[in-house]
Amino acid sequence: MKHPPLAETARIETLIANLNRSVELLNVDIDNEEERARVKDVSDPAYPIMARQLRARRDNLNVTIAALRQRLEASEAMIEERLAG
Repeated sequence: MKHPPLAETARIETLIANLNRSVELLNVDIDNEEERARVKDVSDPAYPIMARQLRARRDNLNVTIAALRQRLEASEAMIEERLAG
């Protein structure tokens, strides 16, 4: 079932906001882990595994956010098209 563009736009905006908040929390966790280990250089063999995993998760969320922003733009364009036509 297709959702109306306005409802879809609202859902996407909420999802992006929630994912952005998750990215912020992951950034704090990464910083904390780097401080704990006293290693901030990702190429250092002593760089914490947990921080690597958190970085990977954060990067994946950023890719998802970018895809959702594209979908949001398409949804907004559809709304504008319907209003104009």
